[in-house]
Amino acid sequence: MLRHRRTKILPKTPPRGPPLGDVVEVEAARKDGPSVPTDHTNKKSEGSKKMPVPNLSQLIEQKTCENDQLRRELDHERDRYRASYRARMYIAVEASRVVESLQRALINFQELHKEIEEEQELNK
Repeated sequence: MLRHRRTKILPKTPPRGPPLGDVVEVEAARKDGPSVPTDHTNKKSEGSKKMPVPNLSQLIEQKTCENDQLRRELDHERDRYRASYRARMYIAVEASRVVESLQRALINFQELHKEIEEEQELNK
């Protein structure tokens, strides 16, 4: 029989040295210059500070537009789902009709084949 091996959970080992951020800072201090991540972070924070804060009516208008867009997308996805569901149901019904038709054809064939065999035996 197959047996599953239990996975072993290994204890976490402490890192072997300073964290990566500290390494970058230490290297930057050694070179007497700012580190790239610090510069990048400062630029991002300064950019966000300079952006104008929209007032409440603008926020409401923006959220209303986003909400309308999301509603339209949801309606579209629901319509697509319903259409695919109807298509699957149509295919299932048609497939069952085809199966029934093939079963009837097979029964008719078997009956006719049996009759032909019986006639051939009588003619011998």
